[in-house]
Amino acid sequence: MKPISRTRIVIIALVTLVSIWQTWPTARYYLALREKPEVESARPFPSTPEPPEDQIEERARWEAENPEVVAWEAAHPEYVAWEKRTRELQKNAIPLGLDLLGGADVTLVIDREKAIQTELTSLMGRLQADFEGQKMAPRFELAADGNSFTITLENPQADARKAANILAEYEEVIQGDVSQAALETGTVRIAYQPAEIQRRLTEAIEGARKGVAERIDALGVTQPRISLQGQDRIRIQVPGEGNPDRLISSVIQPAFLEFRMVHAIHKEYRERGESIWDANGKIRPEIPIPAGAEVVEGKLGQLNEETRQVDYTYQQFIVMREAPLTGNDLRNAAVSFNPTDLRNPIQVALEFKPEGAREFHALTREYAGKGRQLAILLDGVVRSAPELQTEIADGRAVITGGFTNEEASDLSQILKAGSLPAPLQVESKRTVGATLGVDSIMSGVRALVVGTIVVAAFMILYYGTAGAIAVLALILNVLIILAIMELSRATLTMSGIGGILLTVGMAVDANVLIYERMREEVAAGRPLRQAISTGFNRAFTVILDSNLTTLLSALVLLQFTEGSVFGFALTMTFGLLANLFTGLTVTYTLCALWFMWRGSLSLGKLDLLRDPKIKFLSFRKFTLPLSMLFFFGGLIVIWATGGLNFGVDFEGGVHMEVQFAESAEIGEDEIRGALPALEQVIVQEVVDQPNMFLIDAKLVEAGPGENALVATENLMRAGLGEAFGDQFEVVATAQFGSETGLQFSKMALWVTLLSSIAILIYLSLRFEPAFGVAAVLALVHDMIIVIVLAHLWNVTVTLEVVAALMVLLGFSVNDTIVVFDRIRENTRALPGRSFAEICDLSMNQTLMRTIITSGTTLIAVTALLVLGGESIRDFSKVLFLGVLTGTYSSCLLAAPLVYMWNQHRDNRLQIALAQRKLKKPEAARPVGRTVARRQEG
Repeated sequence: MKPISRTRIVIIALVTLVSIWQTWPTARYYLALREKPEVESARPFPSTPEPPEDQIEERARWEAENPEVVAWEAAHPEYVAWEKRTRELQKNAIPLGLDLLGGADVTLVIDREKAIQTELTSLMGRLQADFEGQKMAPRFELAADGNSFTITLENPQADARKAANILAEYEEVIQGDVSQAALETGTVRIAYQPAEIQRRLTEAIEGARKGVAERIDALGVTQPRISLQGQDRIRIQVPGEGNPDRLISSVIQPAFLEFRMVHAIHKEYRERGESIWDANGKIRPEIPIPAGAEVVEGKLGQLNEETRQVDYTYQQFIVMREAPLTGNDLRNAAVSFNPTDLRNPIQVALEFKPEGAREFHALTREYAGKGRQLAILLDGVVRSAPELQTEIADGRAVITGGFTNEEASDLSQILKAGSLPAPLQVESKRTVGATLGVDSIMSGVRALVVGTIVVAAFMILYYGTAGAIAVLALILNVLIILAIMELSRATLTMSGIGGILLTVGMAVDANVLIYERMREEVAAGRPLRQAISTGFNRAFTVILDSNLTTLLSALVLLQFTEGSVFGFALTMTFGLLANLFTGLTVTYTLCALWFMWRGSLSLGKLDLLRDPKIKFLSFRKFTLPLSMLFFFGGLIVIWATGGLNFGVDFEGGVHMEVQFAESAEIGEDEIRGALPALEQVIVQEVVDQPNMFLIDAKLVEAGPGENALVATENLMRAGLGEAFGDQFEVVATAQFGSETGLQFSKMALWVTLLSSIAILIYLSLRFEPAFGVAAVLALVHDMIIVIVLAHLWNVTVTLEVVAALMVLLGFSVNDTIVVFDRIRENTRALPGRSFAEICDLSMNQTLMRTIITSGTTLIAVTALLVLGGESIRDFSKVLFLGVLTGTYSSCLLAAPLVYMWNQHRDNRLQIALAQRKLKKPEAARPVGRTVARRQEG
């Protein structure tokens, strides 16, 4: 056995201490939640966010505006102290998603009529500019109804032909008689075509949605839920936010664009050859700030011509407090490309309204050619500060800030939405509870605990002292996952808990591989000390290969996903990285230290299937046709039954707000139980409105001539009426669109394709191309078979289900790689054996490991399936089916495919494997000074 280095021990100790340190605030936070004081009345919410205590004037004004809040806090000092303490602890705790914690729920609406008027006003401005270019000055007038406008020519007979030519360029988007004959009458009426109006309104509401999402992300809020309701509403749910008013005031506001003059003091210092900034880009402290001016931050971006990346310069500016122009003066914003500007080719082109254009013209005329700069501020930050060289009379400008095309596109949409005369209005605001409910959350946590305990007990029972060491490594594994999540501020969702539970099952795999290798070495007559070192060395390569392929799929999934799926992919990624560390470093170190201390290491008494002689390849005559039958037959069954059953994540549904009587004792589970005829019922309690609940459900199939929304609403009313009588009132009902829809479906296909390509390339490099092809065919087989079986098991396709399918891309190939690795090893070690004998021998040698790994993973998944609650039942079903299918394909599909490839290629695959030289793995090479000398066994 190689000696253990002090550096290795120090690293493990540091990782353990840091993991405990990082997870301790989370533990303290949830322990503090159990100490919540009881109060006789609910805490009132302030009308505006509470300012910090050091802002005396602001706080005095806030207290005067919120006397009820001040009185309640004075009457409940213990609750206020607890709330303050938990709020501080929550800042350092792992954030929870909407499904586990709840948060603020706000619905916004855009005024359609004013939005249409804005679009028509913008069209009038563009037409006016076109007419002025042809030396015409017609009169434009918006109709009283706001849906059209008129153009009246000063000299109809002379200008009608030119006017008709101009209007002909807009004939695809406008309607009305704009022929030359109509224009000769003097006045024509023009409106947007209905399809064009709808397109522009859709663009406006989508721009507003993007703007809200960008501001929420800027606050560091993870995994909000932002969806469109109907054609003019946006629903926002932010986890962990207890005060919707604070969300509204700090996030839901239009992009604030300002144009301010940079103070002349900048020019004075520049002309004197002195810098106004210090080394950090800050205004030098000795420089006085002139009256009427203030210091603001700046973020100036330029494209690096060598790296083609945007380089940002952060520096302060002294600008005038007065803003002659703001975003309210904008008529339009769009992305433009200037090929002559190599540093800022992508720009945002702005078009001002007539009043704004006149103000902009006057501003540039006054300061042009005088060395003065105009600061363009976005949300209070200077993004561009060009020097005014010439006056600009056409009411157009550009923002250059080192934007990418996507950033410029998003900014233009946000500015356009924010410049609407009809800003986003708050239609409703409330604080809601967790979407899963307390019972479902506790069921998921209970499943995690039970699954972990059962897996730990099995490892100790089967592997003895070595199993106990594996359990310690497993505990550290979970601590590392939670610590990384806290450090990265990653949100933990229920599907994330499922990811941790699945990681618990997969973390056993590395230890099983190592311990089974140790047992083989001991059975071959080697001393235990040598068996420990050799076992780790020989297991190193297969552990690395199997975990890296699974990690490839998780990383690909991480790039494309959103919402709860992101949480699952994140925990899987962190878990796999932790697996590599604990499996290859921690377990070996603990085993070696135990052996040095005790002089022995128990590998367990149980030893099932030590030397099986199963002819796996002989089964291919039955398994290959059977797989093809399930593959194609299952697809036919799905087609014949009307396709997959998609959930509200993909198809949208009905949103209902229900107020129950104050005397009724109602919970989320009771409401779900009252609606058995509906699929995917999501119930949230409104925290700040007693006995009010929000219910989302998938639309039912409507009969001939029946509206799906009405049919679903009637079912919901009937179910609630039967269960609760007249103790409820439906406050509002609305249909909402999918959160993901076609976009997420395309993402899933891309993940499958890119994961398959990544696995194919990796296995082709590490093994041979035949192994990569066989592994990809096996995982595609697994995906389709799992989808078919899940469909027959009445699984609804949700984001969580797709997440499970995507991660199974890597998990299904994990077992396959273990078999492939043993085939590669045996081909080099046993040159006289036929390839069929080598394949059968390899599968028999890894059979016990396959049974234990799949079995422990199934234990963890079964705990989730049985104890996890109805809300994650479909998610658990897919994982359960995936483990079974992956185990089947690794032995009875992937290896036979490699064997058939070798037969078809006249044993050339076997010859190539035998000639391939791999560097000997060194998993246990010491690093640094040793703390123990090599001991003889």
